[in-house]
Amino acid sequence: HGELLSAFLARCDRVKFARYSPADNESQEALQVARRFLDETRHTVATATSDATAPAAAPPAPTKQAA
Repeated sequence: HGELLSAFLARCDRVKFARYSPADNESQEALQVARRFLDETRHTVATATSDATAPAAAPPAPTKQAA
């Protein structure tokens, strides 16, 4: 999945930082790649979660700092 994500983010970087304006077909292709990545990783995460024996630890609560 690393190569798929890397290619997608490279496209995003060109749009954001180089002000590249992709053609409609390029935008549609990027959307398909993003959906594919989400679909594939969602399945992987769901499988890993169902295999886990202990629940994940909750993140620590934020602390209040004096002003």
